[in-house]
Amino acid sequence: VGKGGIVRDPAARQGALAAVTDAAKSLGFAALGACESPIAGQKGNLELLVWLRWGADHAGDLASACE
Repeated sequence: VGKGGIVRDPAARQGALAAVTDAAKSLGFAALGACESPIAGQKGNLELLVWLRWGADHAGDLASACE
C-alpha cells in the first residue's frame, strides 16, 4: 500500500479480492464476478465491485478483475 493508502500493486489488489471472496465464501456466499468500479476512490484509489450470491454453488473467474 502506497502513500495515502493507494494500492498500486496488481498482486496486492488480487490478494485483497481473494481475502474478501474467501470471507464471503465462509459465510455461504459465492463470488460470481468482479469488476473495476467506473468511479475512483476519493484519492484515486481503484475500487472493485464484487457480485456475491447467497447459497450459489459455483464461482466466477475473478482473476481478470485486477488486471
